[in-house]
Amino acid sequence: TDPNRDGTKGTGEGGVPTGTVVNLVNPATGVVVATTTTDANGNYTFTNVPPGPYNVVVPTPPGGTTATTPTTVPVTATTGTTTTAPNIGFGPVDGTATITGVVFSDPNGDGTKGTGEGGVPAGTVVNLVNPVTGVIVATTTTDANGNYTFTNVPPGPYNVIVPTPPGGTTATTPTTVPVTATANTTTTAPNIGFGPANGTATIAGVVFTDPNRDGTKGTGEGGVPTGTVVNLVNPATGVVVATTTTDANGNYTFTNVPPGPYNVIVPTPPGGTTATTPTTVPVTATANATTTAPNIGFGPATGTGATLTGTVFLDPNRSGSRDPAEIGAGGITVSLLNSAGVVVTTAVTDANGNYTFLNVPAGNYSVIVSGPPGLAITTPPSTVTVPASGAVSAPAIGLVDALAGGFQVPTLSEWALILLAMLLGAIGVRQQRNTGSRLPSRST
Repeated sequence: TDPNRDGTKGTGEGGVPTGTVVNLVNPATGVVVATTTTDANGNYTFTNVPPGPYNVVVPTPPGGTTATTPTTVPVTATTGTTTTAPNIGFGPVDGTATITGVVFSDPNGDGTKGTGEGGVPAGTVVNLVNPVTGVIVATTTTDANGNYTFTNVPPGPYNVIVPTPPGGTTATTPTTVPVTATANTTTTAPNIGFGPANGTATIAGVVFTDPNRDGTKGTGEGGVPTGTVVNLVNPATGVVVATTTTDANGNYTFTNVPPGPYNVIVPTPPGGTTATTPTTVPVTATANATTTAPNIGFGPATGTGATLTGTVFLDPNRSGSRDPAEIGAGGITVSLLNSAGVVVTTAVTDANGNYTFLNVPAGNYSVIVSGPPGLAITTPPSTVTVPASGAVSAPAIGLVDALAGGFQVPTLSEWALILLAMLLGAIGVRQQRNTGSRLPSRST
């Protein structure tokens, strides 16, 4: 293909359409001795050709083109070699032109295609119209980026028209733009833009996880599971006017909302949770603006267990209690053990030394830290009784450099042995109390 019609295959000039017929002709008799077709790159091959002179002929130009080189080229076949024939080129039919352009989405309604403003939906209809008669001379549609192209256009003036705005939008530029087609060139028409339909609004908000059940979206509290249903409801009639779902961060959005008052409602709590805020929140939509609804939060369902929190801190003065200037120890692994000494779950402290265990069944537990090497514990063993629901805090655990004194932090397996010994000792004491026996005295 030779769009610039210079008769030379330049950079970026590809092949004619697949299947273009090419004949191999005896130049003395004019007889076609072989026929083949081009591939997607315009390449063709004749094999098993007897040596001698031939003409390569393209008998019919591809549609909408004319030759920019001779369509009959001579070539001599040589035994045992591959001979390359001269290139044959075709360009646009002499005197035709190409018109291109973009139909873009214009959410800010400024009439200019800005950074990040993409195309309207694929398939938006674009017409090419004779400006004198009003007759549509060609029709095409936009691609996924809003681009469109008219090819083989006779030179002259035209109007490019988008007859119907994409759904829920209104024009932010003229929808009829003039363009003049020039022979053998590509002309770009002015952009045509569409923004949100005049008078509509957007409502956005977040549905968040609230493990501490304080009703406020705190640092580190993310969104509820993807796909949580959110309804937009007319507060006067109770009718659901729109439904959407949350994304991975708990965000949701309603677009093209008529102005006025609404309720945003999460009808069903995510599994294993109950609301920690109202699940119906009022919001007023304002034309051509985005309004943020109040957050809606969900925490662990009451009755499925309690929330256990605690802190690990650095205790350089080895006092066994946390002083105001002593900071939390981040990145420490904390294990929760039940009354049998079995690890139920683990957590890692945050930058402030805080940790949280959710949905903990009622019972007696020990909280231990394991590693890292070189740290020692300055506080008594941390034990806590967890209720059936609600929240409870475990005693703080202090750490200090082992070289500075203190009890070396055991590994998890060492903790198991320590707790087993404590358990066996407690059983022995109970047996002694039950039988009234005493340990034998030692004589010296």
